[in-house]
Amino acid sequence: MRRRVAASLVAVCLAELTGCVALPEAGPVVEVEESGGSATDTGGAAAIDARPPQEGMSAAEVVKGFLDAMQAWPTELSTAKQFLSSETRSTWSPAGTIVYEDALPPAGAAARIEVRLGGASRLDARGAWQGDLAPEDSILGFRLVTEDGEYRISDLPDALVVGRRGRARPAARASVRRRRGARRGGADGPRRRGRGRPVGAGDRRAGRHQPDR
Repeated sequence: MRRRVAASLVAVCLAELTGCVALPEAGPVVEVEESGGSATDTGGAAAIDARPPQEGMSAAEVVKGFLDAMQAWPTELSTAKQFLSSETRSTWSPAGTIVYEDALPPAGAAARIEVRLGGASRLDARGAWQGDLAPEDSILGFRLVTEDGEYRISDLPDALVVGRRGRARPAARASVRRRRGARRGGADGPRRRGRGRPVGAGDRRAGRHQPDR
């Protein structure tokens, strides 16, 4: 008897649940907008549009425009390549990335413009940190020619050049921070006392190592 009552209660509950989730057979059609974001994913960073060269730009302005165009995010090089000569445009292929903290305005004669970077580091093609640039390597040189009466870059570094505060690839910033942090903490980790425990701060202040046991 108890089993029949329990079975009846379960049947009633299931019937009520089925009634609750039944699909409507009539009603207005409601359009819902998808919230998946735009077609181009910027990884949470604000998009930065590149600007093409303008008529009558000086040699220094062409170099500045080229550097500004490389800050485009998401990454696209088609606009930056418009600042290059026709021959260089078809052969330039960046082999890595130079990231920097700040830069002086481009300066020099019409045929050669230089840009001095501050706090610059080099990343390889995979984004792995390769080390800080020496002061002499932080001066980037650009050679320019004229095409149809406009300055265009004919010789330039074989790397993307991006500001850490501008486009500043999140992965690039993280790579530089990790490697610089590891370097400050010691590239080889804590020094060890023979086969014993790592040398502590007190041992280093005392200027001595304990003998192996």
